[in-house]
Amino acid sequence: MVSPLYKEYQAPSTKPEYAHTGLWFDRFFNRYDESWSLANEDKQVWIKQAIKSQIGKKEHLETFTQRQIALVAQLKGSSQRYTSDWHFITGMGNAHPVENGFSWHPTLAVPYLSGASVKGLVRAWVEMNDEKQSDEAKKARLKSWFGTEDKKDVADQTGDFVFFDALPDEPPLLSCDIMTPHMGKWYSDGDKAKLSDSATIPADWHEPVPVPFLVVKKTAFVFHIAPRSGVKAGELDLVLSALTSALEWLGAGAKTSAGYGYMTEDRRYTQDLKDKQAKLQIEQEKEQAL
Repeated sequence: MVSPLYKEYQAPSTKPEYAHTGLWFDRFFNRYDESWSLANEDKQVWIKQAIKSQIGKKEHLETFTQRQIALVAQLKGSSQRYTSDWHFITGMGNAHPVENGFSWHPTLAVPYLSGASVKGLVRAWVEMNDEKQSDEAKKARLKSWFGTEDKKDVADQTGDFVFFDALPDEPPLLSCDIMTPHMGKWYSDGDKAKLSDSATIPADWHEPVPVPFLVVKKTAFVFHIAPRSGVKAGELDLVLSALTSALEWLGAGAKTSAGYGYMTEDRRYTQDLKDKQAKLQIEQEKEQAL
């Protein structure tokens, strides 16, 4: 396809070796034909081109992760690493010509979970599963941790905790998955769908439509949470426990009902990190004493 630009500004037909994969995937789509139509095969070709590309750089991710860990440690917060049980999808609802988008970190070119998404995940767990708390105690916790009793309310205060973006600490592997909806008319027509119409009625005779989408293969993400000043001791541990439970039982990202996005804490990594932070604190105290 020729993009509607002057000849000297045409983008390369394939991604340059060191280009930002996310930027290329989102902004340089070129699989439309001359009539601006698009086949599922072309969508799959574009997704596979992203899969074959370099997804982030190991040294950049390691440097970024260490900086985040140091920052969160200074804020008296905590960092934990979680390994996905299977595939993970982020930003599936983002607009894109292949119908299913993807969330790329703007500078590191890797899939990530935004801090707002992490905060929403923890809040969902507290709202749904904090059964030991009375209604009044639960409302107080929601207002304290997240700033509002109801997520629809306009916050008149900041929450007690800062939720950072969760990123992989190593370049992840991507894959192309396929879903095959076969009752598209029934869902797309909404209230206009008629049970008397054979074209919209949900039935087995409809042809499945293969829809490709981009996923992250089994990988690990590092999460960071830090308390604001004046937070009671022990509250951070409760938030981290809620995060662990939410990732294990609710899952993060899209298609969690199909088994995507569930994660388990990497306890060995967490313990090693605590040991490193303890040694670093001792060294800093010695330097200050000198």
